Amino acid sequence: MTYDLPRQWDFQPVYKRLDGVFDADQCAQIVGLHADRDPMVSEMTVDSASIRSSDLYWLPSDETELAWIYDRVREVVVEFNARTFQFEIDGCMDMQLTRYGEGQHYDWHADLSGLGASRRKLSVSVLLNAPKEFDGGDIQYFESDTHKPSVPMARGDAAIFPSWYKHRVLAVTRGVRWSLVSWWTGPPFR
Repeated sequence: MTYDLPRQWDFQPVYKRLDGVFDADQCAQIVGLHADRDPMVSEMTVDSASIRSSDLYWLPSDETELAWIYDRVREVVVEFNARTFQFEIDGCMDMQLTRYGEGQHYDWHADLSGLGASRRKLSVSVLLNAPKEFDGGDIQYFESDTHKPSVPMARGDAAIFPSWYKHRVLAVTRGVRWSLVSWWTGPPFR
């Protein structure tokens, strides 16, 4: 894929909040999908320290009733990528509906690993419920040992960033935080 626009962006460092990717009704509809799916409890520890604790619900890309979700996020990603990074993107991995209850979190990590995850180029995290419904649960980005900014988000907003960028979700201290996460893939950088 080639781009006719000059590559430029108006944000520093390399994450950006995108307002209103989904409206409140659409967010509620996406959260409601968990009722028909079995959760995958995601617990990860290193040296007895909890790295990740959350409940996951997979939203397979081949389910036709989910196409509107994939289409909307694709529209946002393609437009944003075309005017900023201009990464060569060729698809999206299955999306993940994530529930963080009280005490659940995901410590510092990047969205890359072996096999298919090594092709991830852009990550997108959409907040699906109103911030007044929970405390904690901020998504933060690692800029330095002393600067780890949180991205203020409203229901339906998305944070988009290169998949190698280190980030975390702080522990939820009250209520439940819902998010929709997607990873956009492409051929190796060259």
